[in-house]
Amino acid sequence: MSFGKLLAKFEAQLDLPVNLSGVAEWIKGQGIRDEIEFVGVDLDVSVIRGFLYRYRYHKGGWTDATYAAEIHYDREQPPEWINMVIAKELVHLMDRNVCAKKEDFDQLVERLSLPLELKHMLEDPAFAAYDKFGDAFAAALLLPLAARELLMPAYKLGVITEKDIGEMAEMPVKYVRMVMSDVWEPLYEKMKGL
Repeated sequence: MSFGKLLAKFEAQLDLPVNLSGVAEWIKGQGIRDEIEFVGVDLDVSVIRGFLYRYRYHKGGWTDATYAAEIHYDREQPPEWINMVIAKELVHLMDRNVCAKKEDFDQLVERLSLPLELKHMLEDPAFAAYDKFGDAFAAALLLPLAARELLMPAYKLGVITEKDIGEMAEMPVKYVRMVMSDVWEPLYEKMKGL
């Protein structure tokens, strides 16, 4: 399934905040067969804000395996960050480049926790590159294109601020800045092609 198909499905939405349970249901309708659950846990947000945990289990007897996806997020972080984590991990449900082993996950956490100045010096494995790019997809889900276009005139006039939009969309202000910037539309078009 393409990321562009996901963006196209929700880009016309005007209601904020986006219902992430609805996004999860749509993803399941596209062939992802996992049961999807959002789980609040205790994490060190200076290292990681959340992660996707996928597994299979049997409900009993000789039944086929049931696939499950738990999106774990730190329960103490503000709602806008919880939404960002959930949106990003929902995108990863569609991602073919995954951390399949504990060593891959440990390497990903190590790379993501590096200072920004050092990150560009490393050649990322595919799963790390997609994790970094996932922020843009998550931001596009939380502030759909139609809602952005509706808010843009008032934003440009200074009637509403990035903080106001962040509160409406329940997303971090730093990602509101990204979506409301002049470079967003060309970036969004590129993302739709992925």
